[in-house]
Amino acid sequence: MAGNRVYLADKPTLDKVDTTTANTNGKVGTTGDVGGSTSAGSIFGKLNALLAYLLGNVTESLASIWGQGKRLNDLFTDVRVAKIDAIDTNAASAATKATAAAGDAAQAKTNTAVNNTASATGTLSQKLSKVIGDVAALNTALGAKGAVKSVQRGVISAGGTVNDTMTIPISAVNPAKCSVRLESRVQASINGAFAPLLISLTETALTVKKPLAANTVDVGGIWEIIEFY
Repeated sequence: MAGNRVYLADKPTLDKVDTTTANTNGKVGTTGDVGGSTSAGSIFGKLNALLAYLLGNVTESLASIWGQGKRLNDLFTDVRVAKIDAIDTNAASAATKATAAAGDAAQAKTNTAVNNTASATGTLSQKLSKVIGDVAALNTALGAKGAVKSVQRGVISAGGTVNDTMTIPISAVNPAKCSVRLESRVQASINGAFAPLLISLTETALTVKKPLAANTVDVGGIWEIIEFY
């Protein structure tokens, strides 16, 4: 071809190329090379040794992992797993209750906060202050007046028949705050004898059934009314 040049290498050059190629081929090796290590063997030999190592150890490791996994399955049976789930559920419930208890405790702390301002509708401390104040006021009032407001006494005449009654005028009282006491010498255990009985008490009158003796002896009695504040 006109204008093109063809260059041919001389024999020494070709021999060097051939030697280099053979040396390279020796280092790369073939796919079936074995015996590769960190200090010997072709590239294929080293790769094959690496593959064999990895496959052997990975297989052993996977078998070990499988064995451990199977052991875990034996240890964590369905019953045990259910119990663990129950523990988890109970723990969550306990946490919820603990939170609620903390809220109740905070509310109780608020309701029992120290506050000496007496109030019937305030905190516990305020209500206690109100009670203490009311008791002190009542004690003062009773100490000044005493518990008894008035005492009235009188005589009951004997009755002639079983149904004899006697109405006694008294100073005005509050019947709801009164105590009535009736006494006589009549022995109620004797046939035909009757002790005085209370019929009624109004603001201004006391009505009683007269005592009646079993014989002709005139037996009377006494009455007493105690009015309290």
